[in-house]
Amino acid sequence: YKSSLIYRRSFPKRFLAQKVYENCRVADGEAKRSIDWDVGDTWLLPTVQAGFAGVRQEESLTLSIFNLLGDQDGDLWITSPYMNFSESYVRAMAHLPKEIRMEILTSSMEANGFFGSKGISGQIPIAYAMLQQRFWSRISKNGVHRTLREYYREGYEFHAKGLYWTPRKTNEPMLASLGSSNFGIRSLRRDLECQSILITKNESLRDKLREEWKGLVQH
Repeated sequence: YKSSLIYRRSFPKRFLAQKVYENCRVADGEAKRSIDWDVGDTWLLPTVQAGFAGVRQEESLTLSIFNLLGDQDGDLWITSPYMNFSESYVRAMAHLPKEIRMEILTSSMEANGFFGSKGISGQIPIAYAMLQQRFWSRISKNGVHRTLREYYREGYEFHAKGLYWTPRKTNEPMLASLGSSNFGIRSLRRDLECQSILITKNESLRDKLREEWKGLVQH
């Protein structure tokens, strides 16, 4: 990936910007004729994140998504089992317009894999709860359309991660970031992560993305 001409020419960023912009305009009932959907109705941009080796594709595209939403209106859903988001992500989320309805889903202490563990590891859920409180105090200042949820289901651990964007005047996501990343410091700097940016006009697929989110937040 690092030596690919596609990535060296920053093609994914331009492509992402174009498709997000076009989909948002279509959601507003504009520019329907300007989009050539004959080449397909769904695009998948695979990325690799290996910060330890200087490969930051996922981080770059995720920040691009946040930047593109700077003048948009709609619903942004983010889920991660750990609220240790990188400073760059927290700063970007904190500066999103207050009109964007942001919903964050994370693990409750009981659904954390270390809950009930013996020794020092048993304190990890408490540490994440403190990070969660710090994170929430920063992103909740920029408007009232912010919701934080904790997943709890007896006998289950929570490890879902993803990002979903639904433009205004629509009911289903048209963009999703899906893969192995927790959006945290470790994912960006120390681990090898594989993430894909999904952009779709396919109504069936968009409906499934919405149902996936609804299935997560019902607990």
